[in-house]
Amino acid sequence: APGLISWVTVVGGPVRRTSDVPLGGGTRLRVDGNHFDATDLVEIGGTARAYTPQVRDRLEASIGRLAHGVAAALGIEADYTFTRRIPPVVNAPGPTLVAQAAARRAVGEEGLLTQFPPSTAGDDFADFAAHAPGCYVWLGNGPASDRALHHNTGYDFNDAAIPAGIRYWCEVVRGELG
Repeated sequence: APGLISWVTVVGGPVRRTSDVPLGGGTRLRVDGNHFDATDLVEIGGTARAYTPQVRDRLEASIGRLAHGVAAALGIEADYTFTRRIPPVVNAPGPTLVAQAAARRAVGEEGLLTQFPPSTAGDDFADFAAHAPGCYVWLGNGPASDRALHHNTGYDFNDAAIPAGIRYWCEVVRGELG
């Protein structure tokens, strides 16, 4: 339990919660044994996402120090593995300019929004963008209904967004192919 509770000190200490790391779900605790027996294994796992590769490096190092420090304080051993599954989404400059120009032509300057708080959306896209320059685009489907974002059984796609999406993609192709 001390390790599970202490890991949250990583956020706010070596990294800042609001701008570097989304603190959220995905933490899990598994104990080998039952409530009648002493256990030989406690496994803590979860998802550690970051908005930049540098913060991800700091998370890996900080969580490892914490795991080993708590284990040493309790007189036990810790095996620590940090698996890097999905990189942060980082838009490349060239594709971002293409996307912004297409959006201006499709929905006008007033329809182009470029200032958003960091988000962990697009994790599947991040894998692609790690190998080829790209730009993750929000097409304006509107706010989530009952907090049901995509990948949720309660998600309700806003069909009214389809015409603007079609105009946008046509402008991307028109701008790139002339």
